[in-house]
Amino acid sequence: MLALLAGLALTLAAASPAWPRNEPALGGHVHELAAARDLPPAFGALRLWDSGTAWRRLEPRPGEWDFDRLDALVALAGASQRRLLLTLGSTPAWASSRPREPCAYGHGCAAPPARLQDWIHYVDVVSRRYRGRIECYEIWNEVRFHHGEDPADPGGTPMFYSGTLAELLDLTRAAVGVIRRNDPDACVLSPSFHNASPNWIRNLERFLDQGGRNAVDGVSFHFYGQTPERTQGALQAVRRTMIARGLGDRPLWNTEFGFDRPRFAEGPDAADRTIDRLAALVARSVILAASENVARSYWYAFDNRKMGIFHAERDALPRFSRAIAELNRTLAGLRFERCGPAAGQLWQCAVSRAEAAGTTASPEPAPSLVVWSAAADFGTACIERRRLSTGPLTQRAVMPALAGPSAGPRSGADVPSTEPLCVGAAPLLLYPSHPSDRFVSP
Repeated sequence: MLALLAGLALTLAAASPAWPRNEPALGGHVHELAAARDLPPAFGALRLWDSGTAWRRLEPRPGEWDFDRLDALVALAGASQRRLLLTLGSTPAWASSRPREPCAYGHGCAAPPARLQDWIHYVDVVSRRYRGRIECYEIWNEVRFHHGEDPADPGGTPMFYSGTLAELLDLTRAAVGVIRRNDPDACVLSPSFHNASPNWIRNLERFLDQGGRNAVDGVSFHFYGQTPERTQGALQAVRRTMIARGLGDRPLWNTEFGFDRPRFAEGPDAADRTIDRLAALVARSVILAASENVARSYWYAFDNRKMGIFHAERDALPRFSRAIAELNRTLAGLRFERCGPAAGQLWQCAVSRAEAAGTTASPEPAPSLVVWSAAADFGTACIERRRLSTGPLTQRAVMPALAGPSAGPRSGADVPSTEPLCVGAAPLLLYPSHPSDRFVSP
């Protein structure tokens, strides 16, 4: 049975559907249904993880299914026209090969199932039930290998996956075969890897080298860092890894990124400042990911009490929603490349027009620059304008709803090249005020 499914998966993967076009660049996560109803519309996609939709919640006992939560989320996503990514896995204790092993959600959930047939049945039931309503499936969440398989990564207590690479490949091939049969238009992503474990890039390399690259449509990765700029090296390493294995044309999705919510204990505008800074971090993450050809980025998580805003900053939620909507409108039709520090904490990316859809959505001429301050304290960063352009610059905030220097009174105005440019945490678009002027190459 396993050999048959593996062969079927590899055959069907070669004929997998074209990747969805005109897709949203930004997705999000929610934990509760109430939050899903209030998630800003600009998050055009939803990844279902930590949302009560894992295998252990759907089938708590053999053959007994509870689809209430997943049905409701699928219905909400359909009503709001959001794309859905469902992360598979998190084994029920009854199906686990190690039911007493501690994991992120109790016991047994990180271990592969004792019987592959239980996994096949789970994927079969889910992919048949939601045919045409779930855009894409992700094989497993945050994989790392334990039990001494990788001497550089002893692993400690398993959180999400405690099986071997061989077991993971078996699960992947089996799931791909079932999904291709039940929902041929659905795409399948690799298990998500992440840059938080030792020797992290090796985990992805081994998965791809030993058969994973022939089974999945694209690669899923989690890019976490104290600031977005600290993830750039990981973004580049994953993209190099894909290109070296002939996967340069396959999609790469950042299926989790996020930050501890900035807190400000004093002042009447503390909530607005928190929203401004969190929105700036989201914007910079999306821009840096896009510069490495990441097709979609999912912020974690709207109603997380440590990293989100739904519970803590409800009054400022409309401000956040407007800012993210402005981000989407500004970025439509733009391409980012050559991102890096320009001077001190000031970062810049070259901006050009994308060749495909969306070229009329943003009014900025090309070429242009996007700049921001990467200062850890969210302070401003300054640079002499002559280091950026041969003449005066016109500037426009990527998210005008936000307060601070990036949305100040100079926005949209010609500014002499003799004045220093000081930028806050929120990205700012710059372009030459006169056609004869040009940018200094970043």
